[in-house]
Amino acid sequence: MSELWRYPVKSLRGERVDVADAELHWAGYGLRVGGALIGVRNRRSRCVMTTFDPDTLEQDPTVLLHVVRSFGGRVALDCWVERPGEVRVGDRVEVVELPAGLAA
Repeated sequence: MSELWRYPVKSLRGERVDVADAELHWAGYGLRVGGALIGVRNRRSRCVMTTFDPDTLEQDPTVLLHVVRSFGGRVALDCWVERPGEVRVGDRVEVVELPAGLAA
C-alpha cells in the first residue's frame, strides 16, 4: 500500500494517515477519547457512497467490490455516544470494555 487515507465524514475531505488500527474487532467494546465514551455496537454494510471520491465526486465501483470481497461488505461500525465529554486535539483514544449491560 502506498498511501492510507481516512474519511471521517463522507462529505468532508479525506486526510492522509501513517497508521490505522484494526477496528474490525472493536464491536462490543468502547472507545474512550478525552472525557467521552463511544460504544461500538457491530459492523454493518457499506453503501454505494463509498465509491464516490469526496473531493472530485468521481465514482470508482471497484472500491465497493474490494470491500465486499475482502470484508464481506461489512466494515462500517454502528456507534453511539454512551457518555458525552470534552474531546481535544491530541487526546489519546483507547479501546476499552464497556460497563456491564452496555455491550450489544
